[in-house]
Amino acid sequence: MSELFHYVDCGLPSIWLEGGVEVTETPYGSATSIANLDGLHHEIAMDIIASPHVMTGAEFRFIRIELDMSQRALADLIKTSVKNIQRWEKERDAKVTGPASVAVGLLYAASRSDEKIHELVKGLAALDRQIVELEHHKFKLEGEHWAVA
Repeated sequence: MSELFHYVDCGLPSIWLEGGVEVTETPYGSATSIANLDGLHHEIAMDIIASPHVMTGAEFRFIRIELDMSQRALADLIKTSVKNIQRWEKERDAKVTGPASVAVGLLYAASRSDEKIHELVKGLAALDRQIVELEHHKFKLEGEHWAVA
């Protein structure tokens, strides 16, 4: 059996990997490479969804990130407030009770098994990114003066 690697960078406290991990020393410290990271994240998400326990805040956040959705976009989609999403994700070990965890799990599973739903979720995520970009006020330096970009 190969050595287990504690994969904490995914944001979940109890993910251990056997194989598929390469740690290389660089002039800047250790660099870790994980084989087929997208496939790993999909398996983690499906394991969370299939689990009989109620999803934790950390697991809820992991699934939201895998959906590539902002808190606001997901809140709009599952008909809750951004504050609820923020609270659930902040309370990492607390259980996300009610229909929200089920809705997010079903949304993830459907987006991976149905091409139309997958495209819809991708489209919503892209639209949300465009909205966020429009809300940012950008400035650039022109010579010695700042101007709206």
